[in-house]
Amino acid sequence: MTTKLRQDPMGRFAVVYEPGLARLPLLSGPGNGSVDDGEQSVACPFCPGNERYCQFSIDQFGEKKDWKLRVIPNRLPFFSVEGGEEAFPDGIYDINGGAGAHEVIIESPEHGLTPFAFTQAQWCDIFTMTARRLTDLRQDSRFQYVSFFRNFGVQAGAALSHPHSQILALPLVPPEVQQELWAFHRHQEHKGRCLACDIVHHETSARKRILAENESFVAMAPYASRHPFEMHVYPRRHQGFFESMSPEEQVLFSRIIADLMQKLQRVLAEPPFHMILFNRPVPAEGSRFHWHMEILPRVFAATALQEGTGIYMNPVTPEEVVKVAGSRPAQGFDDQIDDNGIG
Repeated sequence: MTTKLRQDPMGRFAVVYEPGLARLPLLSGPGNGSVDDGEQSVACPFCPGNERYCQFSIDQFGEKKDWKLRVIPNRLPFFSVEGGEEAFPDGIYDINGGAGAHEVIIESPEHGLTPFAFTQAQWCDIFTMTARRLTDLRQDSRFQYVSFFRNFGVQAGAALSHPHSQILALPLVPPEVQQELWAFHRHQEHKGRCLACDIVHHETSARKRILAENESFVAMAPYASRHPFEMHVYPRRHQGFFESMSPEEQVLFSRIIADLMQKLQRVLAEPPFHMILFNRPVPAEGSRFHWHMEILPRVFAATALQEGTGIYMNPVTPEEVVKVAGSRPAQGFDDQIDDNGIG
């Protein structure tokens, strides 16, 4: 069989689809994505009653002692507000200051709740708070990039099982986001259009890789999927910043995410995963970036090929993902699609 290599349209990586890879052992078996047994712990710093571990709340929903979502500073921050802005050489190398911010969103007071059990309303609270925090952090002129990420499961890097996600503000634009910026710029210069808007148009027309959609968002198994059951979500309307969503769009986005979580639970039994927001860098031109969310199940360990070349091996094509996980339109949206590929 001739090997087929797919290129990420933003130029970040390439993928070889190799069905034989499915015979390799998984990082975790079904249902083993959680860090512990889900019981509330007297030592868990995120549980109600343990606020002494971090008494200061940056923001929260609910009353002080009856909160339903809470934002606190990370006790071991990657970057801190007190970090310096200085940059200086170290021989032929460069060292930059670590000014930034690192916050934790404690998503629920319930210790054993997994993201696969979140309601649409809970996701909406999380993303509403995320937008508030990103808007606030973007006011600091030292920060060039502010974003959101979530780890679930030990294999995905989650140190605590209590449901939480994180906000990060950086003094620089990360290399991977720089690569996306360049891809957006190149596409705009050559074709006069937004690359992400073209991806959304193509995928909604081809209808081969659509997983879920509604009036404002499209979720797809991306054409070049690095990981089995990788999922991307794009707003239909051109938007640079995640935090520019309207309240109505936040509700529709939350419905899409809740639907994708149910699909992952049904197919992979609560796998470890990363959820990563790719947001517009603060100094970038808005017309040349289109925010999107990526969900990356982590069921295989990284290979030397991946680390050394940026080429990923994946046993499951995005088209097969749609067949297994199914595609479902939002209620009231049926008249805008045909029945092809809908499970």
